[in-house]
This record gives sequence, structure tokens and C-alpha cells, in this order.
Amino acid sequence: MKSIFIVLVTLFFSTQLIAEDKEHDIDGYTTYEDAYNALKGNPQAQFLTKNGWIIVNIEEANDFTVWSFTPETHAAHPAVVKRKMVKKDDVIYIDMKGICDADKPECDKLFTKFEEMNNNITEKMQSGTAVHE
Repeated sequence: MKSIFIVLVTLFFSTQLIAEDKEHDIDGYTTYEDAYNALKGNPQAQFLTKNGWIIVNIEEANDFTVWSFTPETHAAHPAVVKRKMVKKDDVIYIDMKGICDADKPECDKLFTKFEEMNNNITEKMQSGTAVHE
């Protein structure tokens, strides 16, 4: 799972980030602040900041989740994207949810960019290609 984290973080920061559609709920959280504050209380949450983005990694048993919180300077702020690695029939998928309170076009850009990164990750993992971007 550590290699998955490295893959996600590497791809996350190797691509210029943009944003997606407004969502209204991630695991019962309806705002950026609610999600952030709840994660602050999670002892398994590992926080890091990179280029203004707050990245929270949670690894539990066979589950690996990455939360990405936009910096205040981002056009889609406040927005948060949760990506969870899910394995089904020996294939890894990325389940993604988000909350975005910015204007719809900026949110659409953010989520589209994350979908592109997700597709890139899953394609490389399924093909056995090493991800070093």
C-alpha cells in the first residue's frame, strides 16, 4: 500500500491541478471544514502539505485513502477530493468523491483533472507499468 501512496502523490504533484462538479457529501461531511476537522481527530490520518495542498493519507488494513484539500489560492477553493483504492476481482479501482463550493466551472475542472489522474494511475497499475511521473 505504501507504493500506492507514492504513486498517488507522485502523480498528484506531477500534474497541474484543476477541479470538478459540486458534490454535497463525503462520508457524512458536507463542507471542506467538516471533513478537515474530522480527519484532524483521526489518529490514523497522516497529514502533509505540498504546494499549499493539504494531503491526508489513511491506511487501514487493506484500505488506502487520500484526501486532497485545495489551497486558499486555488480557483476551486474550498474543495476537497477523497480517493479510495478499491480492489475488486484483482483489479484496483479508485473510488472518488468530492465537495466543492466554488463556481461550477472551476469545480468541473478540478474533478475532471482528478478523474484523469485516477485513470492514469489505474491504467498503469493494471498494465504493470511502473509509475514514475
